[in-house]
Amino acid sequence: MNAKIEKNIITGMIISDEFLLGIQHIYHPLQVPFAREVAKWCMDYYAQYKKHPGEHIEDLFLANKDRMTEEEEELTSTFLEHISEEYERGDKFNVNYILDSAEKYFRTLSLQELSKKLSTNITKGNIDKAEGMVKTFERVARPQTEGINPFEEEVIKRAFATDSGDELFKFPGALGDIVGHFEREHLVSFVGVGGIGKSWWLMWMALLGLSEGYKVVYVSLEMSQKQMVKRIHQYINACPTKPYTDLLLPVFDCDRNQRDCCEREERKGRKGIYDENEEVEKFVMVMRRGYKICLECQEDYKHAIWYRKVDRPVLSEEMVLEKNKAVYGGLLRKNRFRFIKYPSKGAKMDDLKVHLQNIENFEGFIPDIIVTDMADKFSPEDNRQDMRHQVDEIWGAHKAMAQERKCLVVTASQSNTMRTEKDIRQGDWKESVGKIQESDISFALNQKPEEKKRGLMRVKVLKQRDDDFDLTSQIHVLMSYKIGRPYLKSYMEGGKR
Repeated sequence: MNAKIEKNIITGMIISDEFLLGIQHIYHPLQVPFAREVAKWCMDYYAQYKKHPGEHIEDLFLANKDRMTEEEEELTSTFLEHISEEYERGDKFNVNYILDSAEKYFRTLSLQELSKKLSTNITKGNIDKAEGMVKTFERVARPQTEGINPFEEEVIKRAFATDSGDELFKFPGALGDIVGHFEREHLVSFVGVGGIGKSWWLMWMALLGLSEGYKVVYVSLEMSQKQMVKRIHQYINACPTKPYTDLLLPVFDCDRNQRDCCEREERKGRKGIYDENEEVEKFVMVMRRGYKICLECQEDYKHAIWYRKVDRPVLSEEMVLEKNKAVYGGLLRKNRFRFIKYPSKGAKMDDLKVHLQNIENFEGFIPDIIVTDMADKFSPEDNRQDMRHQVDEIWGAHKAMAQERKCLVVTASQSNTMRTEKDIRQGDWKESVGKIQESDISFALNQKPEEKKRGLMRVKVLKQRDDDFDLTSQIHVLMSYKIGRPYLKSYMEGGKR
């Protein structure tokens, strides 16, 4: 376990100025010999150049390897090869969480050393010396400030820094424009009626983060491993799991553009794009050569949903394995995704905390994003409380997990609008509105039966803690679960497309 912790500490020293600055006041010599040597190189390099070594760690290795034994040289070389992927993704390294973990680790080492010395002196009868050790013992801890002055230049710069590592990723299109980046310590939630596709959106969030190079833990209390694997590869391949005679994908396009009645100069000369006499289903686009979808106008744009016929093969094992060669180890990278399955109501938040600590201690896996599907499916620590307090406890634990682990946490909940079939509002959370109070960003997924047939989802922002938002506006999102895509394109009413 020490080796995994020390690997994370060394990685931070190699790739982050912030980490080196934070650790220099609490550093304790590491236990693994070659790790202790690499740490010394990093500390010396920082003392001289006031920056992390980064890729120059290879030069430091070459400069120092002659002083190593053959075994030490081999171990150090292997170690640096294993963490090379980590310092390639330095901007995604969870600095604050690893600093917290390093501080706890150094405190443990310090106490272990004190315990050994006390035991030795007590055994030898050196009681005065043992008591002196206790009195002079200094707790290992990073310098803490009681507060900050919000008018100091450095404090202002840190608050407005865009390279702090807190910003992770954002949704594409108009949906991303309205909420901006998701950040570490955020709790993001989706609310919708049963069967609307909340699990699809949670999976999409996980894969967006994964494609940006972040480590993801996906916790399911609904889907099986088999279902999850199939959904992931259906999304990646954008293919159906069963044959369709006519597979239609929704597309935004200006109605005037489709019907060839646009007066803009650049749209003229495209006769025959739409012809009601043609033997095509109404509202199905005729994608001819040279045709371009129009999403550019502001004044003359007439919003409409059309459909594009596509020919997609049914998803197969052979297809998945072939595509997997391209994305696994490349785009999505190896060893960055963990799927955890619990039975519904078969786990408590403490069970998840233990699981996360175990994969950190024994595998060195520290997630940047944790997705739970869904928070409501966890069991409370104390089921004697009334239901509202049980739910609030679980959601409070989700927010605490985001803060403690310095990561993004994403989850979902049911609404209480299924019987009324009304659109979801801020107070329409099943069991407790405490869920939205704990959330930093919250989305409502609204969809009428006829909209589902059309491939349209209406997404409304119910809460955005750090920014102003309009409760009356909504974003139209085109989707197709037939090809595993909860998002194809987004359009904001009266705004961007």
